[in-house]
Amino acid sequence: MTRNGSVAGAVRGRGHPVAPRRGHSGALGIFDRMSRPATTPPLRCLRRCAQAALLILPVVTSAVPAFAQPTRADTANDAAMQAAIAAAKSGQLSPTQADALRGDPRWPWLEFARLSRDLDHAAPAQVRGFLQRHDGKAAAAALRPLWLASLSRRQQWSDFLADWTGSDDPGLRCARLNAQQALGRSDAGWNGEAQALWRTGKSLPDACDDTFDALAARGGLDDALRWQRFDLGRGRRRTRRDAQRGARPARRGAGPGWDYAAFVQAPHARAAQWPRDARSRKVAAAGLARLAKDDPAAAERQLAQLAPLLGMDEAERGKVQYQVALWTVASYLPDSAQRLAAVPAAAFDERLHEWRAREAMARSDWKAALDAIRAMPAKQREDSRWRWFEGRMLEKTGRKAEAQALFRAAATAPTFHGFLAADRMQLPYALCEWDPADPPALRKEVAKDPAWWSAPWRCTASTSPAGPYANGTTR
Repeated sequence: MTRNGSVAGAVRGRGHPVAPRRGHSGALGIFDRMSRPATTPPLRCLRRCAQAALLILPVVTSAVPAFAQPTRADTANDAAMQAAIAAAKSGQLSPTQADALRGDPRWPWLEFARLSRDLDHAAPAQVRGFLQRHDGKAAAAALRPLWLASLSRRQQWSDFLADWTGSDDPGLRCARLNAQQALGRSDAGWNGEAQALWRTGKSLPDACDDTFDALAARGGLDDALRWQRFDLGRGRRRTRRDAQRGARPARRGAGPGWDYAAFVQAPHARAAQWPRDARSRKVAAAGLARLAKDDPAAAERQLAQLAPLLGMDEAERGKVQYQVALWTVASYLPDSAQRLAAVPAAAFDERLHEWRAREAMARSDWKAALDAIRAMPAKQREDSRWRWFEGRMLEKTGRKAEAQALFRAAATAPTFHGFLAADRMQLPYALCEWDPADPPALRKEVAKDPAWWSAPWRCTASTSPAGPYANGTTR
């Protein structure tokens, strides 16, 4: 909504869904056993977080509350620490430069920068010494998974198990099982742990390939488990390949599992001959929903053909119709309104409710937009944004008195649309005033805590990378 009252211009070009990038390995080649060297668990996220911590560490120390302002010496150390971390990351940290900062509470992060630069060639004694000295601190928690990943990559399994303290990361959990298998330490619980990792619909890291191959060789993957992973993954590429793990070569390329996998990759006419059962319907819905992202019209046509043949119920059809409508309206195709109307009410979520309202506003169909807003769940509709738009739609349809009540309600929110409503009604803005009630003694105690100075992630949501742009499409 623009300040001059143009509704249509305010709803175009925002919140367009972005299709995930997909690779293409052939409709059936995705099941073939691929020989790969052992790879490191995907710990890129951990590494990025650790690097981000080093980037913001020298900065956040100047962002403490007023009651904990740094002294002049601390301020000088900020610049010195920033320079030292940069030098450590480039391998140019001098002993003199490091010794000058040894008493700084951020010293562990300087050690982290030096060690993490090249863990593949780091002395194990140095890394273990760091982990022991700073056990329980954030710097050690950030380094340990990177160190374990390095050991896994180099297949130094004895060291890996010696330094293992537990992790929720699936790649590292698979690496631990690989280490136990390689060293002949796979006990009675090995199969159970591997099967627990298997029972997920999510794609797993490459490190799990060797784990699952070993599980199949040990007789721990029967047909029921293979189908379970296929069903949980709804035919995702990695789960389809895993489902065939350990299968005899003569069986590959044949059978319903392969036909299901081919359909998810590229829907085909053979689906009309599938068994009329729950698995066939689930795979059909998954494949057509995927097709709808690229070709909504083709997905709509095939749904009309397959739904009666397979006995798809409203919920199963709704999953496909949802994607058909979403990617039609997001692409501004001419059949947007009709395809939105075809989606069962139970299949709508907040995103599709929003798109339906925006599509109607883009066509300047104020009544349809008003109906779309009023069909939203109460929580969504009561947001100041939609109260504002509902008020504007009422104004556009000549119901100004009803609109003013909504503007007054929206004006109580300290949001962009709340401010628009306040301007409309000539009311004061609702502001977020906050006066901390913490006693001065507590503030001083917190300010003296060294952990406050050494923690690199003191930023709150308001200073996160997303910052004020988080959820921007809904404002």
